Amino acid sequence: MKSRLIRLLAAVALGGWLAAAPTAATAGAAAPDQPAQAAATFLLVAGNSGLCVGPAVGSPHDGAAILQDHCNGHLAAWRWELRSLGGNLVEIRNAGSDRCVDVFLAGRDNGVATIQYGCNGGFHQHWFVTDKGDGYVEFRNRNSGKCLDVAQGFRHLGAPIWQWDCHGGAPQRFKLG
Repeated sequence: MKSRLIRLLAAVALGGWLAAAPTAATAGAAAPDQPAQAAATFLLVAGNSGLCVGPAVGSPHDGAAILQDHCNGHLAAWRWELRSLGGNLVEIRNAGSDRCVDVFLAGRDNGVATIQYGCNGGFHQHWFVTDKGDGYVEFRNRNSGKCLDVAQGFRHLGAPIWQWDCHGGAPQRFKLG
């Protein structure tokens, strides 16, 4: 797992793999003899609870709260891809809805909820991903400088995922499974 994470973070830092946004040169259809390559998807597993992060009830809609629940890895709604924006900056994009993890109303305060919302390039949808060791990563929001966090470190089903001052604790560490 550790070597996979290292390769993942190296790819993000190089602005490659993950699911780089199409450029003018790559936006056209794949050549007939080359199938399109699907982006790798992951479960986001909360470090404090072992539960997975996803939209409420697997909703595909804008505004669905991001929370922790049982890991339903066979459902696209519980899988995510990291779209590289260059360096270690990514969008966290839901594989089922193609919507991004978004800090509600671009808030900058502690405790502002995260939702899924149509990806729009806003800094409140951009996350710096950092290797925290032992297979864990941290996501720091570009707009607020705060980290993705399981609210109050709760370990129960349905606990919301919000942003909070970065402190490096287990509620702010996530595994890509």
